[in-house]
Amino acid sequence: MQTEPVDEITPLLHAIRTGDQSAAARLYALLYPEIKRLAHSRLYAVGGVTSLNTTGLVHEGFLRMVERTGMAGE
Repeated sequence: MQTEPVDEITPLLHAIRTGDQSAAARLYALLYPEIKRLAHSRLYAVGGVTSLNTTGLVHEGFLRMVERTGMAGE
């Protein structure tokens, strides 16, 4: 039986908290497609009234999150 992506999130968060640097990259790769899908639908909902495209919106959000909380979410 194959593991669902959502089942991998909690272990990755725990690994990040214990200092596993590669876990953050794996978590981001796991979440990226869904975050990008949500960003695309949000941009569509506001009628494209922004200078950012879907990828730019996702990356901007990630950078702001890291800036506020750090990679470990502290």
